[in-house]
Amino acid sequence: MSECVPNLSDLSLGESTGAARARPRHVPAPYQRGGRGGVADANNNLIRRQPSDTVRIPTLGVIRPYLDNLSDVVNDLLVAEGDGGEMCYALVDGRNVIYRADGVLKLKQDVMDDARKCLPTDSRTRVIVVWAQWMWDTMGFGGTDRENARRRKELACLFDTLRDPGTSVYFALVQYPYPESVPGKVWLPNGKEVSQSWCKLPGMWRFNHLACELDDAILTALHCELTKHNRCTIAVSGDRRVIKTLKELTDLEGWVKEAYKKGFRVVTSIMEVELRGDGCASSSGPRV
Repeated sequence: MSECVPNLSDLSLGESTGAARARPRHVPAPYQRGGRGGVADANNNLIRRQPSDTVRIPTLGVIRPYLDNLSDVVNDLLVAEGDGGEMCYALVDGRNVIYRADGVLKLKQDVMDDARKCLPTDSRTRVIVVWAQWMWDTMGFGGTDRENARRRKELACLFDTLRDPGTSVYFALVQYPYPESVPGKVWLPNGKEVSQSWCKLPGMWRFNHLACELDDAILTALHCELTKHNRCTIAVSGDRRVIKTLKELTDLEGWVKEAYKKGFRVVTSIMEVELRGDGCASSSGPRV
C-alpha cells in the first residue's frame, strides 16, 4: 500500500508615495458591499451568495519525511478522541481488504468478520484505512464537489461494522514514486510459494519484496506508536505478514534514507471522512 503547498509573497500595490494627500480609491458600483447576505449590483440591489458546491476534506495531519513526525500526528489523533475515554484502533490494510467487483468497491467479508470478533465490547473503536494515494485519486475520492463527498461517505460506510457510532473513518494515504520492480516469488508461512513483485528503491543494489511494502511499514508504525500510548490495536488484513518485524522496519528505514538522497519521497496524509451519528443508511460501496 501508496505532496505541495504554495507560498504567497507580498504584493506591492504600486501606490504613489508623494507628499500630496492620496485620493480615496473609487470602488465600482457592482463590487460595493451590500451587507452580510451578498454584494450589490449597479442599481444597489442585493445579490445573494449561492451555497458553495465545494466540500472540504479534513486532514488530521501529514507524516513526512517518511516516519519522522509520526509521533506528533498520532498525538493529534489521540487528542481528537475527545472526552469519551480511550479508544481501540482497527488498522485496515486497504490494498489487501478493498477490491472491485462488477464496478463496485467491496471488502473481503471474511477478513472483516474475523476482525469484528476480536474487537473489545467495553471500549470505542476507530478505523484507520492505510491505502495508496494514487488509488484514492484514480477512483475519484479526492475531489471537493458534493458528488465526491457522497462517494467518500459510501467508501467509509463499508467499515461501519468496525467503528464506534459517531466516529469518523480515517484514511492514511501513502504517496511515493512506485519503485523499479521485477516478477519474483515469496514463500508463505505454510511453505506455499506464491508469485509477487520484488522492488528496488533508488540506491538499493538488489531487488527485495520488502521494498514493495512501504504501506505495510506505515501500518506497522501506526500499530507500534498507538500501542506505546496504551491503545489496543488490531490489524485488519488477510495477509498475516502485514505487521513487519523490527528488523524489517529497520531495513526499510535504511533503504528509504538512501533513496531520499536521490529525490525519493514518502508522504502519508491522514484524511478524515466524517459520519454524523450512525451515519450509514446503506452498506453498498461506491461505483468506480
